Amino acid sequence: MIALGASLLMLATTAPAAAADVRLEAFQAACLPGHRDPQKRLANLQTEGWAAVPDSDNPMLEATMKLSRQQIEEGRSDGIDGDVAAFRKLSAGKPLYLVVSNVRAEPIALTGCYLFDFGSDRAIAAEAVSAWLKEAPAQTIDHAGLTAQIWNVEGIEGVWDLQNSFIAADSQALSITGYAGTSIKLTSTVETSE
Repeated sequence: MIALGASLLMLATTAPAAAADVRLEAFQAACLPGHRDPQKRLANLQTEGWAAVPDSDNPMLEATMKLSRQQIEEGRSDGIDGDVAAFRKLSAGKPLYLVVSNVRAEPIALTGCYLFDFGSDRAIAAEAVSAWLKEAPAQTIDHAGLTAQIWNVEGIEGVWDLQNSFIAADSQALSITGYAGTSIKLTSTVETSE
């Protein structure tokens, strides 16, 4: 019995680590550098090989962009201004999409960076995100085919929040968001020079 326990312990400690998620790696490389400066972020996206694409590049991207543009337009009457742009990059032969947003409402300006894996049938593991951020999510949602975790990200200056979401193909959320699959987003305050 002791030999079996020792063998299992040895297997557990020598088992290979879980493979890294290329979507999380792509998100980190695209969205973290220059996360508080929209111009630096755009320059970084070029360096990382992201190409600007029209909203119509993918039906789920088109629905996402339509909703984003609609929200910006509705906010104009309240003094909110903004813009949004879409990018695409192949990763392991599959297209990933990135949406960058900038929203200004005096006295605050926010910039967002969203990575989408449209139609994906698996989430980015919350444990992988927590291990990277070195903190647990502040909030977790699991309802009607929508799972999400939200982190406050205390360790990265200027971060408003980070959200990791998965919407199943049969989720009620699909009718609201216009997409199913995986997304992870970082929202930061825009750095001001004073």
